[in-house]
Parts: sequence; C-alpha cells; structure tokens
Amino acid sequence: MRLRNLGVLVALGALLPLTSSAQDQWETEVRAQLTMIEALVESEGYTRYGNVTVDSMRDDATDTFTVRLQGGHNYKIIGVCDTDCGDIDFVIYDEDGDKIDEDVSTDDVPIVSVSPRWDAKYELRVKMYDCTQNPCRYGILQMQD
Repeated sequence: MRLRNLGVLVALGALLPLTSSAQDQWETEVRAQLTMIEALVESEGYTRYGNVTVDSMRDDATDTFTVRLQGGHNYKIIGVCDTDCGDIDFVIYDEDGDKIDEDVSTDDVPIVSVSPRWDAKYELRVKMYDCTQNPCRYGILQMQD
C-alpha cells in the first residue's frame, strides 16, 4: 500500500469509534487518522520523528510551526483534519525563506517532503481553506527515513 491510498485510510479513520474522554471527538478522529497513516508510512521504511501535533484553526486561518530536521535524512510531513474540513494546505520553507515543497491540492491530507543536507530549522505554514464548522481540528505527523 502506498501514500496515494492515504485518502481511503483517512476516510476509514473517520468511522472509528470515539473512545477518549479527555479529547473531544474531533481530536480523537484526527489522532486515529494519524495513527493509521503512521503505520502505512512505517511500512515504507519511515519512523516517527518528533511529537504529533494536534491543534485547531478557523476557516481561512494560517498557523506557522518551526520544524527542526537533521541532515542526511528524508522526511515526510503529513497532515490530516477532521470531517468538518475539506481543504488544508502545507508549505515548507528553509532557514533562508526559500520554498522547499508545498501541497496546495484541494484535499484534506497535505504531504510535503524535505531532504536536508545539514541540520536546520524549517518553517511549516498550515493554511485552512475549507472548514465548515469552526474551528476545525488538524494534525501534523513528521516521519523520517
């Protein structure tokens, strides 16, 4: 199974039972999707790098995160959002402000890839384009080869 099948897995993750009382149903949904994606990407030789981020954002809002990556590795940074979200995008910039990769497709599973040659800080910009019930929950998973 390859990354192109993420949409199917994400849709299935939305159907999982909601079991956590400390998290709301949307955060639980996002975490379930990330768990399934992590298993898929691990089957391609990647491991989780850093912590999973789960946050919320209103329609047309933007969040920015600093991501520290190690040189000599390949990374996939993958996002998901809850069922009230139809489109979320990622753009990643290097320490000089140059765009490295982007996923601006009209979908709710953005994926950007980075292969730094040296340890550096990157800036990940997350843009919520289609949230029908504000705020929408979203999650970010960093995977390293």
